[in-house]
Amino acid sequence: MSVFLLLFFITAILYTFVHISLAENRWIKLISIAIPMFFIVGIYSFSAKQNSQTMEEILNLAGVVSLVAIFQIFEAFIQIIFSLIQLKGHFITKKKQLTNWIPVFPSFLFIIGIFFTQTLFFLEIHNINYFYLSLIFALGTGIILFLGSFLSKIIIKDWGTRAEVKILIALFQLLLAMFLPLIVKGTKIPFTQLTIEWFPITFTFGIIGIFAILGYFFYQKNIQINFFKKFFHK
Repeated sequence: MSVFLLLFFITAILYTFVHISLAENRWIKLISIAIPMFFIVGIYSFSAKQNSQTMEEILNLAGVVSLVAIFQIFEAFIQIIFSLIQLKGHFITKKKQLTNWIPVFPSFLFIIGIFFTQTLFFLEIHNINYFYLSLIFALGTGIILFLGSFLSKIIIKDWGTRAEVKILIALFQLLLAMFLPLIVKGTKIPFTQLTIEWFPITFTFGIIGIFAILGYFFYQKNIQINFFKKFFHK
């Protein structure tokens, strides 16, 4: 189960990198990075109370993947809607001041992933005050977010193209959340708590592959960004 949850978390991290890179103001970008850091320090005492047995029980719950998938579907829809609003606001000066603040709202799954990561971090390191460990973890998270958003801007320089990529990541998360729970069913794998059915796996990655090819095609032809520019300037 932890492999599937890790996959959700990795996509949330990639989304967060691009999400923060769309901040059009230096202070808004700093706030976007600072919010997860304050969250880490704020929940350190709760994370410190968890133990390895509790974490294992949570990760091994039969319905945990489905539960996370439901949250991911709900969040992906919201992400896509807000991304479209952000695109519209970017090209309309009067609304730009409001939509500039969208990057300060972090991904819910990213925040949950941070909590689990910090808890595992606490369980692995001993003889150091948990508050100081949370400060170290918060600082490390802030540096990673800054570098990730910076690299996103270096790799994809155009703001509009990054906004497109952000929407494509949200669509990928949506597909992942819709089809991944189907994978964990079917024939039981010996010596594990997982069961796998090959048809859902093939079908899932086939759908994801099709969307990836379409996304690449639209990216190369630059169709979407031209559409948004023409539409929002009317």
